[in-house]
Amino acid sequence: MIDGAIGDPTEADAVFYTDVLAALRACGDPMPVVQVTSWGGSAREGIAIYDAIRCDGRPTVTRVRRIASSAGALVAMAGDRVEIEADAFLMFHGAIAYVAGDGPVFGIAADLIDQTNQALAAAMARISGRSVAHELTQLIAAGDRWLSADEALQAGYVHAIVAPHYGGLP
Repeated sequence: MIDGAIGDPTEADAVFYTDVLAALRACGDPMPVVQVTSWGGSAREGIAIYDAIRCDGRPTVTRVRRIASSAGALVAMAGDRVEIEADAFLMFHGAIAYVAGDGPVFGIAADLIDQTNQALAAAMARISGRSVAHELTQLIAAGDRWLSADEALQAGYVHAIVAPHYGGLP
């Protein structure tokens, strides 16, 4: 289960690539279900977690519980089947960087943002069936794009809406 910030070492509940990889390796299910509740965090760590889920070798289900925003939404796109609880939300936006330095440093940061946006758009396109170019335009032009479960289903970012699970925390 992913329940916390993606790759943020300042957060007590942070989830890292190594955590997800270890959990997948320990899971004996022929079709693991990765539950995602995350406000986001590091896009680069999100890409690594996305890759860990995609490369697991088994069909996987990702299920959005409560919220999957930013890097959390990227991780949610990793499943072969993507589900969202009826009262949950997805939020996508383009990559963000906080940069200090001279001109070349800003150029490197701009390149990294472009590369990250390409990876995010490719993950979205894999699920939605739309082109990477379309999803990239949406990421760049739309700002924070909040989607309810119904909107996420209509937009093609999830395959199914499932009943919320309230059986204790998390």
